Amino acid sequence: MLRIKILQLIIFVALSISASSFASTTTWSGDSGNNLWCDKHNWTSDLPSYNDSVRIPHQATIRVTDGCETYSKSLLLGTDTYPGTSYLVVEKGAVLNIKDYFHIGHDIETSGTDRAGVVIVNGGIINIEIDSRVGNGGYGTLYMLDGEINILGQWGAPRQPYSSGYTYLHGGTIKADSMYMRSGADEGGFYNGIGRLEITEGKLLLENAEGQYNILSALAKGWITGYGSSDNIVIASEIVNGTNYTSVTAQEPKIDPLVVAIIGDPQLGMSQNTQDYVNTAMQDTNNIDHNFIAILGDLAQNNQSYYSDYKESVIDQAFKPVYSLAGNGDLNAGLSSYLETTNLPLYYSIYQSGIRFIFLSTVATSGKYSHICHLDPEQLSWLSSELDSDNYSTTVIFSHAPIFETTWHSEERDYMDSPGSMYLKESTELRRLFYSHPNVKIYAHGHLHHSAGLIDKNGRGDCYLEANVLHISVGATANNQGSTFMIIDQDKITVKKRDHQNEMWLEAGKYQYSSSPNTLIAN
Repeated sequence: MLRIKILQLIIFVALSISASSFASTTTWSGDSGNNLWCDKHNWTSDLPSYNDSVRIPHQATIRVTDGCETYSKSLLLGTDTYPGTSYLVVEKGAVLNIKDYFHIGHDIETSGTDRAGVVIVNGGIINIEIDSRVGNGGYGTLYMLDGEINILGQWGAPRQPYSSGYTYLHGGTIKADSMYMRSGADEGGFYNGIGRLEITEGKLLLENAEGQYNILSALAKGWITGYGSSDNIVIASEIVNGTNYTSVTAQEPKIDPLVVAIIGDPQLGMSQNTQDYVNTAMQDTNNIDHNFIAILGDLAQNNQSYYSDYKESVIDQAFKPVYSLAGNGDLNAGLSSYLETTNLPLYYSIYQSGIRFIFLSTVATSGKYSHICHLDPEQLSWLSSELDSDNYSTTVIFSHAPIFETTWHSEERDYMDSPGSMYLKESTELRRLFYSHPNVKIYAHGHLHHSAGLIDKNGRGDCYLEANVLHISVGATANNQGSTFMIIDQDKITVKKRDHQNEMWLEAGKYQYSSSPNTLIAN
């Protein structure tokens, strides 16, 4: 019996020595300078095989490209220099086969410096037979854009104390037996790791029956989010190749459009019917869902006494906030009375749902009939600075007069009878600002007093698209010409004309301005 046990021990030791003699460690050198995994000259020995533990400790960007199928016993991705990061990109048509485990952001050296690893899967496939950890003593990030990650064991983010593991599942599928997530100071304050999973268009599949429990637990703690919120996560049961999985996906949240009711020239006191027209417009507007009202100047007809009528018909009736600017009629009535009535400055900006709205006022006039409207150098300087302060947010500019030669009858007309020329004096300066600030999308104005759908002899009408800016002319409420509603979605701006008297939308003057997806309205 003793001889048998000794013989078994000898055989075990011999097998262990034999197995260890075949196992090796291969390290990335990058000597070829082309960043390609499948170039053997980028490794300290030959291309890695199933017997090789692969280490990528250097600051490197490695590409596994179309047609490259790789093999390794294990793969540790990190860096031994501070604050460097190693990148591994698995492209479409590439396959990465790992026999044991794959750790992203691995503590390769124990010197206490940062170890960071980033993996980008963009159409390729990664097959892992044991487990994968995003953050294993270091800082790990996984960007899943397209493709597959198939893990026979556990997927975790992160696994070790003081690690960070961020996974961004924006496409493709991560499939694993089970999931492990930790975050925060658990285990008596020892852990202090950070684990996060953000899902948009991708999918996580877990086979183990405990998968749903782990998912719900991570959701409750805010570690898993979809489009920025755990409320958008969808958990379901899914059968894949005859195997039942718990699937985790994200449902894109519906963002309500931003609706602006734009009223042009209420001009109280203009005629005996004006106040009735304005009251009708306000009553109809209150029945339409909107976020705020923009009044494009000429609140009163050349006399401060009419501001009490404006307050009664507009401000007191409005269900939503009212913002306004001064027109030439307000200039004639007295800007001090305008300021006192509206409690608003002459020029300013507001933000609504990530959209910037800028209001500009008329502070002087010129022309044969005093209908060419002016800003002034101070206001123009403020506008330039305001636009420079935010080159990203979609911007809408409201003013009283049109930019020269854009919408209906915005050309030179002082050779004709009254009202003559009706445009903004600083049109050239504003065009330059529009050109240098492509986030300006809309310039809306009143002043012209025309019904929806009219086209002048130059072919100009309600809307005019010039470069990146859509110019919108809004009819005068004082003349019962309706108003304009602007509906801003994530990918388009819709302009609609409203007949308040008949409580109906008009086909005339309707316009849709498309933009790239998710560039307009914000959450």
